[in-house]
Amino acid sequence: VTLVACQDESQPEYWVEKLDDAAWRARAIKQLDQFYEDTMTRANQAADAPEAKQLVDKIVGPLTETYVAQYDGLDEKSRHRLIKLLATMRDPRTEPALVKAIGEFAQKGRGGEDLKWAARAAADMKLASTADEMIGAYSKLRADSEEGGAVWRDMMASMNDMADKSWTPKLVAALEPDMDLPQPGEQSKEKVSDFRNQQFWQTTAVQLLGTIGDPTGVDPLMKIMLDPTKPGLQTDAAISLVKLGKPAVARATQVLQGEPKELVDWAALRARKASNLPAPPSDSPHVRAAAIVLGTIGHASATPALITALEKEKNEVNQAVILREITKLPASPELEQAFKTGFQRLEPDAVIPPGQP
Repeated sequence: VTLVACQDESQPEYWVEKLDDAAWRARAIKQLDQFYEDTMTRANQAADAPEAKQLVDKIVGPLTETYVAQYDGLDEKSRHRLIKLLATMRDPRTEPALVKAIGEFAQKGRGGEDLKWAARAAADMKLASTADEMIGAYSKLRADSEEGGAVWRDMMASMNDMADKSWTPKLVAALEPDMDLPQPGEQSKEKVSDFRNQQFWQTTAVQLLGTIGDPTGVDPLMKIMLDPTKPGLQTDAAISLVKLGKPAVARATQVLQGEPKELVDWAALRARKASNLPAPPSDSPHVRAAAIVLGTIGHASATPALITALEKEKNEVNQAVILREITKLPASPELEQAFKTGFQRLEPDAVIPPGQP
C-alpha cells in the first residue's frame, strides 16, 4: 500500500505532516494555530461545533506529541504559540503536553509563559495527574524573577481552582519562614526580593488551606492570625478559617480561653518580636486574634465563650475588640445585654486597633 501525502496547503493535514520536519515545524505550528482560530471564529467560539471538533480531532494528537518530543528543539516563540493553542482547546488529550510544560518549570524554573497557559488549562480540567508538577512549580516560582514575575498571579488563581489535598503538607511548611520588610531607610534589595517571594508563597498557601478544607490547616492559619509580623496575610487567613468552619471555631474558642499553652506562648513571642520588647507583652494578644476569628466566622456557638471572655477581660483594648466582634454574631437578648454592659465599662478615651477611638 502506498501512502500519498497531502499536497494541499489549504488543508490542516498538509501542515500536520510538516510537524515532523524541523525546517517546517515552526511554520506548521503557526498555520495550524491559524486554522484553529479561523474555525473557532466561524463557529462563534463554540468548541462543540462539528467543524471545530473535526479540526481538533485532526490536530490535537500531533501537536501534543510535537510539544512533548520537541520541547528543547522549538524556538521560544513557537513553543509559546503551541502550548497556548493546546491549552486553549481544553481537551484532555493535551494532558501530556500540560504535564510537560508544568514539569519543566518545576524541575528547572524555566518556561514561565508555558506554565501560565498549562496551569490554567490543567486547573480548568481538574487534571489530577498534574498535581505533583503544580506544587513543584509553585515551590520553584520566584515572584522577583523575570520568569515568575509575569505569571505568579495566574499560578495562584490556577492552584486555587485546582486545590489538591495532597498539597497540604507543603503549604503548611511554606508558612513557617518570616516575612521581613526592610526598615525605613534600609537599602536591601535582597530583603525586598525575599519578601516578594514569601508574599507569593505564603499568600497562596493561606488561600489554598481554606479552599482545600483540610482541618490540619487550622493551627497554621491560627498562627498567622496570632502573628503581628504578618498583617498582610491575616485577611486571607481569616477567610480561610471561615471556610474551615467548625474546627476553626473550636480552636479559636480554645485560644480565647488561653489554650493550648504552646499556641498562646507562641503568640506572645511573636508579639515580642514585632514590638522589639525584651519581654512578651502583658495584654494577651491571643485574645484579640481569637475574638476576630470567631467574629469573622460569625457562628452562634461562639456566643457563650465571647461573653465570658468579655466579662473576665481586664485589658481595655481587648474589651473593645471583643465588643466589636460580638456584633457580628446572630443577635440575641443575651448578646445585646452583654454588649451594653461591656460598652459601659469602657473609658471615654478607649481605643481599638490600630488606634481608633
